[in-house]
Amino acid sequence: NSLLIEKELRIVQITEKLIVERLNEIKTFYNNISNEFSTIFNWTEESDSYFLNPLDQKFKYSFLIENVETSKICFMQFSSIYKNEILHLHFTHGLKEYRGQGLAKIIQLRLYNEAALNNIKRIEAYWPKYNNVSIILFLKMGWNIEEIRKENTQLYMQADI
Repeated sequence: NSLLIEKELRIVQITEKLIVERLNEIKTFYNNISNEFSTIFNWTEESDSYFLNPLDQKFKYSFLIENVETSKICFMQFSSIYKNEILHLHFTHGLKEYRGQGLAKIIQLRLYNEAALNNIKRIEAYWPKYNNVSIILFLKMGWNIEEIRKENTQLYMQADI
């Protein structure tokens, strides 16, 4: 992708080996963003076990975007398979200075390509109701709001791959 090349970034699949080698960096990246939005979305920090958990095919469907030269993580998303057939997006987080630049769309397209190659037909996720930027992006990418849950604070969304 020319945007990645222009910004000297690359997409990397999160493998079990990578997560073990870069656990502290990955955990710090995630927890810093969770802390940034803790008041707004009630997000909390996660422990090592959250990242090391080998959820069904997580290491096939999780990616990060990093700087080519420094390997600094800019964007990260985790996904896994639910019920042997649905791709579940656990989160997509980006550093503040990289938001709004099209990287969320790029990482999602990489995820969809991997899912399509493996004959996965549906994807689902839960989004904070007031995360408007993400909701708008996912609606533009063909997602549908299926239900509002958790005391009217969270959207359950799905899409065809």
